[in-house]
Amino acid sequence: MISVSLLGKTGTDPSGWVGWGPMACCFAGMFDAQGYPGGPPRQTGGTWPDYAIASAVVFHALAALRHRNRTGEGQWIDASMGETVIGQMHEWFMDYFMNGRDRRQWGNYDATMAPHNTYQCKGDDKWIAIAVSDDSEWKALCEVAGHPEWARDARFASAAARLCHRDELDARLRAWTIGHGHIELAEKLQKAGVPAGPVLDSVELHEDRHLWEWGYWWKMNHHEVGERIVPGMPVKMSNVRELNYSTPPDLGQHNREVFRGLFGLSDGEIDALMEEKVIY
Repeated sequence: MISVSLLGKTGTDPSGWVGWGPMACCFAGMFDAQGYPGGPPRQTGGTWPDYAIASAVVFHALAALRHRNRTGEGQWIDASMGETVIGQMHEWFMDYFMNGRDRRQWGNYDATMAPHNTYQCKGDDKWIAIAVSDDSEWKALCEVAGHPEWARDARFASAAARLCHRDELDARLRAWTIGHGHIELAEKLQKAGVPAGPVLDSVELHEDRHLWEWGYWWKMNHHEVGERIVPGMPVKMSNVRELNYSTPPDLGQHNREVFRGLFGLSDGEIDALMEEKVIY
């Protein structure tokens, strides 16, 4: 048996709390860590904790099944969404446990890399992410930016110096990136060996050439709504050449296959249940 709740079923008062993904992130300090310095907590997009707890539950369920196969004993898995999210915050907690530092409102900063942030580009709400890990990447970025003198500036000449002056460094980069398109600039930086990537919106993601060439996006025709673009499988398997994608079924489309094939009901019994609106 598997139970999933915000903080588990076997604790004290919080064991009775109703919990959703954002609550788990708040409890674990994730939203605070993602906030920018001096600003409010910032929420993660989507239902990320749901995927994390689902993966944890699958892992423990498989372990419990293996135990059952070896011993014949079943188990109750009491899964805590909040504690699962805490397990993803290891850098923050290890920093506190080992160094006594409270790492809060970290935003896009990194403990060892600078620049390491998102920077606004030309256009309406267009951004680029840049992460420089060593001096060679920094020098390459300065060349692309047309400011080779930045690499010779004592404030930015080493990783340690750039960390100490990252606010001023970010200001200079923002003044430069604002005049460039985010996709074109990312490609230019990548060609120079600088880790960079455009922050894509939903339209740009649907138009991304790589995702189409890789076969992630598919065009499908549905008899009611026409052509739609849908996501495919994010993995490729060498022994599965073509995936058998199909459109979503209509309401009740497979009633007879299910109730006749799985439950052994006759067509008459199925018709009677549908007339009585027991099934649709």
